[in-house]
Amino acid sequence: MAIEPSSLRVTDLLDAIPDGVLVVDSDGAIVLANQHLHDLFAYPPGELVGRQIEELVPADRRGGHVAHRNGFAAAPRVRAMGVAQQLSGQRLDGSQFPVEVALSPVNLPGGAAGTIATVRDMTERLEASAALATAQRQTALLGDRERVARDLHDTVIQELFATGMHLQATLPLISDASGAARVSEAVDAIDNTIKHVRTTIFGLRDPLAGQLKNQLEEVVRSFDDLLEAPATLTLVGDLDHIGIDITDHLVPTLREALTNVVKHAGARNTAVVISRVGQTLRLEVHDDGVGVESDATDNGDGVGNLSNRAAELRGDFRIESSAGGGSVLMWSVPLS
Repeated sequence: MAIEPSSLRVTDLLDAIPDGVLVVDSDGAIVLANQHLHDLFAYPPGELVGRQIEELVPADRRGGHVAHRNGFAAAPRVRAMGVAQQLSGQRLDGSQFPVEVALSPVNLPGGAAGTIATVRDMTERLEASAALATAQRQTALLGDRERVARDLHDTVIQELFATGMHLQATLPLISDASGAARVSEAVDAIDNTIKHVRTTIFGLRDPLAGQLKNQLEEVVRSFDDLLEAPATLTLVGDLDHIGIDITDHLVPTLREALTNVVKHAGARNTAVVISRVGQTLRLEVHDDGVGVESDATDNGDGVGNLSNRAAELRGDFRIESSAGGGSVLMWSVPLS
């Protein structure tokens, strides 16, 4: 059944369009706006008509927008905006959001020249693009990590193992007891290095989904013979899938923090607490050693790396004396 054009209301058609639509006159005054445009810019229904189009533009760009509007009026044509450059709209409350705009000249009643524009909120599309780019970077990084892990396993470990075997084979040929003891210590050191390399391979190949816990436990265990008593490790919250970028900083940060305790604290007891609270990851290392005289963030004793790692992730780091004696190292980063 054919529909008479006269039975269709322009406002009903415009309100049915999923994008914001507005018509402005040659002076930039809004003469028509659909409901979706009011929703996009958070204006009550009907409040946009009569306002200047520049009120929908961020304040710092309004002067430039007037010049662009005059340029379009001088040479009107169908064109898209916000594709090659990022445009923003400003809501009634002052908040801003990315937009894409399409313009077309239109004749208003009485023959006056005007412009019709469609406005599309680009927030979800930009977020999706950013998420896709992040996923692609993660995929590429995982591929690189797998290649490094394969090289470590196929080359470095095999060479270390062969070197250890050669040293072991020379032990019966060494008559000097002290020399034999030193070679034996070297063999033990190679064995420990192989263990550390295997742990690194394990983390490289699957750094997510539960593997972080294993890496943290391995780091703490590696200090058992260096501390007066083995450090305790407490994990709080969901530490799975916190992201490779965070993992790559957290594990060496823990290792550096425990090294600092060994070198400077003189502690009998050490406690490590790693927690996730909301979108914040926090590492705390408590000891009952000599404490610190003042803020030790920049004392040059290796903690500079901890501060730099926190700063790179837009986080915080500090070391201070605890109330009950000793010191506490606090390192926290956002997970977003």
